[in-house]
Amino acid sequence: GNTVYAATWLGVYRTTNGGTTWSVFGTGLPQGRATDIWVAPDSSSVRVATWGRGVWEMVNAPVVGTVNITPATAFLYTGDIATFTGTVNGVGTVTYTATGGTITTGGVYTAGSTAGDYTVTATNAADATQKAVANLAVVAPQPVTFSTQPQGMTAAVGHKATFTVIASGSGTLTYQWKKGGVAITGATAASYTTAALTLGDSGSSYTCEVTGRVGTVASSPATLTVQSLGPAVTASNNTVTLIPDAVSATTGGPIIDVPFTVSGVSGNVGEVTFSLYLTHTYVGDLVISLVAPDNSPVILSNMAGSGANTSPTGAALGTSCGSYAVFSDLGASSIAGQVSPPAIVGTFRPSFPLDAFNGKAPNGVWKIRFQDFGLGDTGSFQCGVLSVKPLVGVSVDLNGDGVTDLRDLLFFAKYYGTTNAICDLNGNGTVNDADLALLLAGL
Repeated sequence: GNTVYAATWLGVYRTTNGGTTWSVFGTGLPQGRATDIWVAPDSSSVRVATWGRGVWEMVNAPVVGTVNITPATAFLYTGDIATFTGTVNGVGTVTYTATGGTITTGGVYTAGSTAGDYTVTATNAADATQKAVANLAVVAPQPVTFSTQPQGMTAAVGHKATFTVIASGSGTLTYQWKKGGVAITGATAASYTTAALTLGDSGSSYTCEVTGRVGTVASSPATLTVQSLGPAVTASNNTVTLIPDAVSATTGGPIIDVPFTVSGVSGNVGEVTFSLYLTHTYVGDLVISLVAPDNSPVILSNMAGSGANTSPTGAALGTSCGSYAVFSDLGASSIAGQVSPPAIVGTFRPSFPLDAFNGKAPNGVWKIRFQDFGLGDTGSFQCGVLSVKPLVGVSVDLNGDGVTDLRDLLFFAKYYGTTNAICDLNGNGTVNDADLALLLAGL
């Protein structure tokens, strides 16, 4: 440690700070020559042999140590167990006392059943004035509650559906999605996205079980309806339109809307794609959105498509009216990972999914919207094509006579258990009870 004794010709000296300062040691000890010195291992006594004055023993009064405790604060639920450690800086041993719960001689605290602010105290048994206090906040755990339940939805064959919950409750929340009461492997987040849908998925019920400190609570069920897609209706616009530069480094340029009018579509939106050709010296300056007739937008490109270098030529989405950058939820890769130049051509997933338009009324004026958020680069919309496919129900006029009636049921019975494509209403390759359920629902 920092305490050192020195036997000298002028008595014994001691330092308690590693030699920075020294003082005479030993009340009554002659200030003569000290020939030898012995210090007890616990420093409780010191023996000094002197020249002609005999052997002297001095007893050190014990220095009672101060106390520390860790942790100094804690947040616990009722019934929780936590360990506190008290240490003495010197002589003494620790004893523990606590409020609001019980504590063992080893410092293991068990919170009681009543919420409140409590303490754990570590005291030096050699001196009760030497103590340290840890402050505890004990609260009652709250059960899981849902602020957002999963919503039923209608989606198209071949597309995906996403269900989401927002839940709160005490402890670390865990999630498990179920389809028809059966746990879905790997579906353990607050959102779940299905695989590509078939008609056989129609009518499926999805729930999410959320587990917290208090227990498990299931969400409300959400029913998925899957429908086929009708033929695409397209709208084109080939009017070259300038996209102005940003106003400043912090202010975007003016919003530019290019209209696309859709009419004659029967049924609600089931699938939307947009094919775009634009030229721009730095396409990463642009936020590009598609706006539905009800003015709800989906961002197709959120300042995506540019790398570290700019180029006045070759930077574009698409290369011509016919060779486009196509935004589709079915794209194999995201637009966010693309870099131009060279021009970006192909089919890409947008920054946000276009299935946000599903179920909306398709007819009316759609708009492709541009806004530039980077100084020094400009460009133009060249042309584009909007494609909208409506959702349509499953046709159960199996015998093709123009009437849906019991004769279609007889036709179905003839091919039950086969691979007949007409009667395989859910497209799973076999005519079975799942197809019969779709047929009966349509009769």
